[in-house]
Amino acid sequence: MLQPRYIVLFFILFTCGFGFSQTKNIDSLVHLLNSTSNSSEKIARYLTLFEQHQSIEKDSLFKYAIRAKTLAVNSNKNAQTLVNIALINAYYRFDKFDSALLLTNIELKKYSVKDQSAIYKRLLTLKC
Repeated sequence: MLQPRYIVLFFILFTCGFGFSQTKNIDSLVHLLNSTSNSSEKIARYLTLFEQHQSIEKDSLFKYAIRAKTLAVNSNKNAQTLVNIALINAYYRFDKFDSALLLTNIELKKYSVKDQSAIYKRLLTLKC
């Protein structure tokens, strides 16, 4: 039977390894983002980065969301909404619930109930 100190040691080692792998993944995504010059590819890389939004520091998430929003001005509706979802997540992280709710309501108006797309469902989830 394992002694409690070995269980604690195992837990600490497991947690540290997981934390570093998340940071390494985000660092590699940021490196790919900085090495891309095409704006449509850059938006795609931002969207991939935003999938890790819970592991990104809130200041960095907000900064990336604002940069992506300026790039997505000429993109399609779905790309703009996905970038705004990242901005909504950043607002939630800064406890700006009123701004998050306002932006969520604006984005929900772009989609119909009949649409039932994944983006629509994500927006409904953020509204709750």
